[in-house]
Parts: sequence; C-alpha cells; structure tokens
Amino acid sequence: MRPGIQIQPFSEVTKSDGVTETKAPGNNAQALVSPVRDESEAVKLKALVQRIQELDAEIARLNDRLWRARGRPSKLLAIVMLVIGSITLVSSAIYSAAILAFVGLGLAFWGGLLLQIRPARFVNAELVESTAQSSIIAIDRLLDGLGPIGSGIYLPGEGLQATVVFLPLDGKVGKSGPNNSEAQDVRADQKGVSLVPPGLSLATMLDQQIGQIPKWAVANLAQRLTRVLVENLEVTKDFEMSVESGRVKVTLQDSIYSGLYEELRKQTRIAPNVGCPLCSAIACLLAKTTGRPVAFEGETVSENGSIMQSNYKLLSET
Repeated sequence: MRPGIQIQPFSEVTKSDGVTETKAPGNNAQALVSPVRDESEAVKLKALVQRIQELDAEIARLNDRLWRARGRPSKLLAIVMLVIGSITLVSSAIYSAAILAFVGLGLAFWGGLLLQIRPARFVNAELVESTAQSSIIAIDRLLDGLGPIGSGIYLPGEGLQATVVFLPLDGKVGKSGPNNSEAQDVRADQKGVSLVPPGLSLATMLDQQIGQIPKWAVANLAQRLTRVLVENLEVTKDFEMSVESGRVKVTLQDSIYSGLYEELRKQTRIAPNVGCPLCSAIACLLAKTTGRPVAFEGETVSENGSIMQSNYKLLSET
C-alpha cells in the first residue's frame, strides 16, 4: 500500500437468491446527506418567512407615520410663526427696537392667518341635515307595507363601494351568506331587502382621508377616525371606539348628526335599524376593515343631545 492512499473495505450484501453483491460505503454517506440538507432548507425557509413578517410590520409602521404626517406642515408652520412673532414682539419692547416690532407683527399676523385659513368649503349643518333627511325618508316610504324590519346587517363586498345593508323582513338578525347581492343569500329561510347604506358616500370620503389600514386593525381605524372626525372635519368634539368580545361601541360628543338622528327616529322606522349617516359610515368601514358582516344594534342620544352612542356586532364569517 502506497503512503497517502487509504483503501476502504467494501461491504458485502447477500440477497435472498444467494448472490453476494459488494457495495461501497460512500453510498451510505450520500444517503445521510439528504436529511441534513432538508433540515438546512427548512431553517432557511423559516428565517425567510420571519423576515417577510418583519418587513410587513415595518411597512405598516411607515404607512401609519406617513398618514400622521398628512396635514401637519401648514399647521406646524403657522404655530412656529406665531411663537417667533410673539417672542420678537416681546424682544422689541424690551430693547426698544422698531425693526423687531415690525418683524414680530408680520410673523404673528401671517401665523394667525394660516391657522384660520382652511382649504375647504363649509356649509350650514342644517343644510346637511335636510338633504340627508329627505333621502332616508324616501327610502322608508318605499319599505312601507313590507312588515316588520329587523336590524340592518352591513355586508362587505369586494370593495367599499360594494358594501350593502341587508334589512331582514322577519324582524330578526341572521347569519350572512357569501354573496350579498341577493336578500335570500343571507339565510335560506330569511327574506329581506338589500339597500345602499345611507352613509356609503360619507364612508368613501372618510376612507380616502384615513388611508390604508391592515385588515382587522380596528384600533388603527379608531385612532385615525378620531383625528379625521374631530380635527379635520370637526363633525364631533370627541370620538371613542371600543371593541370587546366581538362588539364595537362608538361614542360621539356634540356631533352634528345628533339632531338629524332624533328627527329621523320620529319620522321613520328605518333610522333605528340602519343608523344616521355617520353611524352607517362607521359600520361600512368596520365591515371593510374586518371583512366580516356587521350588525347594527341601535343608536341612543342623551337627553340634552350632547352624547350619541351606537353599537355594532361583528358576525361570523361564512
């Protein structure tokens, strides 16, 4: 045997017919490599999935930061100009500098003007109420003679515009079906009427302002609705949304829709079943965010009309 050369013995394998066959040990080594390779690929795949999840979470955080930054520059600039102008005015009084006084007055003037100017058109709340009131009354008259009407079920579609509200005609709330285009799809033994939600247009406008929200991120929806409804649109002084055991409770303070709901509740029977336009819009957004049917469980207004509460129930998916 030459130095540096190792000879490995061959193993003998005896078959059932008595024939002996030699087999090199290298074949066994190759068979042992396959499980190790599979385990290594599984570890790499697991790490890749974890990295994708981290990137998805980072995208969601960046989208949220981008949404928060919308509308801030002009307001921030106005506040900065007011602060600098006020400091300059005080400094001009201390040092008796006329130039500082003129600069401070100019900054304070433009800062206050920027805070007051809004790139939007405002209309009287009574005009909005009368317009929405007539359309809901017209829908209510179309449903006369159909018998008892149950609580509305907001059924999600392929997009927000495809959302409909189903009104059971037996006065009960049933489970929803996979298709919301036909009333009988809600339940086999249940009849009803599918209508365009009274707050669908408002929901579309709110959806454009709140931006993209991950599915089932109801907490993000509540946070963004608070800013849009309270700060941007100023339709209510305070907004709260709480979720517990598949039920959602929304509280509005000094909402411009409180008086509208009271009038609709007196004049129609459909208002307590579908809610005012704002509560209907919230139901549409809940259905879109969760991807599940949302049952409207009623709306209440305090005696002085300052507090309005609406309740929703998230139904099971089909």
